[in-house]
Amino acid sequence: MDAFGKPFPGSAALFALAQDIEEVTTRAICTYSEKPRKATFQVRHVNGEPVFSGSQVAIEDEQEILYKPVCLQEYIRMKDKADGWQE
Repeated sequence: MDAFGKPFPGSAALFALAQDIEEVTTRAICTYSEKPRKATFQVRHVNGEPVFSGSQVAIEDEQEILYKPVCLQEYIRMKDKADGWQE
């Protein structure tokens, strides 16, 4: 999945052809939740602010771009806040 929750085209094609799907164990922990939670998403931060739109691949020379691991609950919270929903 990319930073916007959408599969990359190659990944989508592999999922369509797969006969079996197994989760790969990860050690990524959400750094935003109060309790340790498994990170299943990533959020793109541009100059310190979470971004939920744009091109699938970001290569910017003059901007700081970071990807931070988050759990589903924090992803939804951050996305809602970016869309103007109140917490």
